[in-house]
Amino acid sequence: MLRMHAPWLTLATGLVLTGCVAEPAPPPLRRDLVAARPTPASAVVEPIRPLERQVVTPPVHGRDPFSFGMTPAVRIDPKALPPLPPPEGLPELPLPEVGPPVRLLGIVTGRETPPVRTAVLSVGADLVLAHVGDPVAVRYTVEEISDDGVSLVDAAAQEHLRLPLK
Repeated sequence: MLRMHAPWLTLATGLVLTGCVAEPAPPPLRRDLVAARPTPASAVVEPIRPLERQVVTPPVHGRDPFSFGMTPAVRIDPKALPPLPPPEGLPELPLPEVGPPVRLLGIVTGRETPPVRTAVLSVGADLVLAHVGDPVAVRYTVEEISDDGVSLVDAAAQEHLRLPLK
């Protein structure tokens, strides 16, 4: 089918390209308009004058456009303030120790009798498989592994931490 239409397609492409390349002819001049146009005998051109601007100062109303109806700020002299209470009177709070985030991912129960449970813990970017009595993240020790969670003991603060299975 393409062989039969190839000569016609070549001819049509050539005509299109010829039509696109050729420049259009300029419009014809109308001689009657050109002859009727008046020609000035002496054309006098006025020189350009500088524009005189009058500088007008804006009116002053005596108001601050940024105040928005507020009262002016009161300046307080720091020497006139009463002294702060002594630091001995303030309660001293212990700062909590921050350890790596420990999350319980799952609990694996073995097939032996009695079943041995293994806690799958995420400590920071590490994955830890722990049994009862194993240390976790240097700071914690696994105290108990039940069906619904894991109990850890914080060795530094002697506190119990419960991680529920979600």
